[in-house]
Amino acid sequence: MPKARETPLTAVRDLRVIVKARSCERMADRWHSANGPLDDGTCFYLFRRLGTLHAPVISARGTGLAVSFAAPGGSGRRSVVMALDTSRTWRVLMVLDIDRGPIPDPAEVDRRARATLDAIVDNSCPRVVALAHRDIGIAAAGSPEQRCQQVLTSDLALALSVRPEYRLQPRGRGRNFTIYALDLGESGYFTVLMARTPLRRVPGRPVVQRFTTAVRAR
Repeated sequence: MPKARETPLTAVRDLRVIVKARSCERMADRWHSANGPLDDGTCFYLFRRLGTLHAPVISARGTGLAVSFAAPGGSGRRSVVMALDTSRTWRVLMVLDIDRGPIPDPAEVDRRARATLDAIVDNSCPRVVALAHRDIGIAAAGSPEQRCQQVLTSDLALALSVRPEYRLQPRGRGRNFTIYALDLGESGYFTVLMARTPLRRVPGRPVVQRFTTAVRAR
């Protein structure tokens, strides 16, 4: 497993300093490369969302990191999800308003994760669209065909096309997130994220975890 050059606590403290200073240049260094370049609009959006990262609760899970904190204005809690980049530094993937839900069945989460990877290996758009998260992550924007292609043209899909035999290793389980290690040898090491859906409580709607993204850590 790739080893971080810094501790999770160091990364979160640095993120708090960046937000307080409102430095887009430094925020760009904490923005995961899988998200593409950080533009000014997204940067200031992150400043608003992160506030002061008040009372963070840090859960390190292999090469993934979930940080829960009090939302500005006392409106519940938010989560910032970070992952190791290929530089072996912790970088921000996304910031979410996400309710604490019931504890998911680990076997069901694992089944969904494997089914999604199998769908990617098989280039099955109907299955990818049915299994992936609809609100966040790499399959959350556009038409069903666009959502599918965003997954099937990702670094993960390319790596799986070279190494279709894989083994997912759970690195951390929680109410809202499950983080897996996916070591594909020379094709790369990935952090795979499953996240709760729906993000907010909806009466009568069951809570499940769906494939959200997979980012390269090596």
